[in-house]
Formats: sequence, C-alpha cells, structure tokens
Amino acid sequence: MGRIGYRLSSRARRYHFSRRDGSLDDPAASNLGYRVQDASPTLSGSAVLTESPFDAENPVLKLTSTTGDPISVATDADVSQVSQLSFDFLFEDPGKLDVSLGGVSLDTLHSPTAGPGSPGSGEFGTYYAEFDLSLLGIDPLHTQEFVLSLSGSADPVAYVDNLRLIGVPEPSALALMVMAALSLLLYRRRK
Repeated sequence: MGRIGYRLSSRARRYHFSRRDGSLDDPAASNLGYRVQDASPTLSGSAVLTESPFDAENPVLKLTSTTGDPISVATDADVSQVSQLSFDFLFEDPGKLDVSLGGVSLDTLHSPTAGPGSPGSGEFGTYYAEFDLSLLGIDPLHTQEFVLSLSGSADPVAYVDNLRLIGVPEPSALALMVMAALSLLLYRRRK
C-alpha cells in the first residue's frame, strides 16, 4: 500500500493531496504523509484522504471534529520572506480553519454563510493571501511548521484541496535576474 503524501511541483511549493499509488483503499490518518494533531480529549477527530464530493477521481483532505475541538494537519515548509498561500475549501458544517506558520497565526477562515465553500453550496471556495513573514516575526531562512486546523462550536467538517505555499521573489532578486538576462542578450548580440 502506498503512503499518502504531498506531491511537489518543480517551481513552486505546491502541496497537493494525493496517494502515491493512486488508490484510496486505506486513507487512515496513520498513513498520511503529514502529522495529524487531535486536540480533543477523546481523540475523536480525523484527517483522511477521501474522494471529492464532486469528483470521485480527485482525492481531497477531509478534516472532521466530532467534538468541535481542533483537528490539525502539519508539515514542514520552506518559505520566502514574502509568501503566497492558497487552497480550495468546502465546509460541510459550520466551523473555522486556522492557518499558522512557525507557531504564528496567519489567518482564520470562518465558514461562509453563503456562496462558494459554504455548507450546502455545492462548490469549493478559494482562499488566497499574501504574507510578509518578516513583519510577522517569522524567520524565512529556516524551515517552518505549517499547520491547518479545523475547529468549531459543534461538529465541523471541512474539505481542503490544492494547498499551495509559494515564495514570492524579492524585488532585489528579481532585479538581479533581469540584469543577468539583459547581460546575456548583450553578450550574444556582440558575438
């Protein structure tokens, strides 16, 4: 049986929930390629890979808290000073998703009352945010723990897919790349 994990694209840090062997036969939390943290006293939450509610071919992460206490998934992430975070979400029941990096809370996404991603909406919503980590006191030079946590007042359930944490090049690095490209063009033109 393959291990559930993250598939990384070559240019960006993109974490996509998929089973390496392509099956969903045993999506237990113990087989997940990331750490699952259950804060409920009865350890009654779950984080499993399951079929998308709308596309059986697309596996998504399903977070369930049967007590309302937080259930979290965590992984180590390499980040840049300015990083973009995006993911698709769908709440089956009201709740909230807390996003943190390096022990610092980045944002809280409450289930919308209407529209994409809301309970009963029938379609995923998209979360997108850009963070300057140096302003938040997070060291971008070291690997940080990325945590996505579901909690709520009742029994929240949420689906998450297409999680992306992408570093945005600093302006000075971008300027260096442009200067290098121009230098190569000038060098080629002279020959």
